[in-house]
Parts: sequence; C-alpha cells; structure tokens
Amino acid sequence: MAPAKAARIRAVRMKKGALTNEERRQLEERKRLEIKNCWTIDKLWNEYLRQKPDFRGTVQDQCQYEKYQ
Repeated sequence: MAPAKAARIRAVRMKKGALTNEERRQLEERKRLEIKNCWTIDKLWNEYLRQKPDFRGTVQDQCQYEKYQ
C-alpha cells in the first residue's frame, strides 16, 4: 500500500473515531463467544437429560427426539 493511501486511511479512522484493530478484534471475539454459547436443540436436549436422568418418560422423549430431529 502506498504511504499516501495509508495516511488517508489513518486520517479517516482518526476523524470518525473508528475502532482500533485491537478493539475490533475484541468485539469480534465477544460476538463469536456469544454465538458459541447460544442454546441449540442438542444442548437443550442434553441439559434436559442431565437434569432428569431417572424420569419415567425419558424413553418416550428419546424416541420422539430421535424421530423429529
């Protein structure tokens, strides 16, 4: 990249108050972690099984889960 073009980009960043590269990376990492930590059907199902291991209807629930997954 030419020095003049780099200087223009820096000037625009400084003028508009754009995020620095480090801040932008932190924001992207935070978004990625939020997506990773979202509940999915599989995560919900596994949590359900973990909390109700001796529930009588677990067998029927398992069949329905596998059928409609």
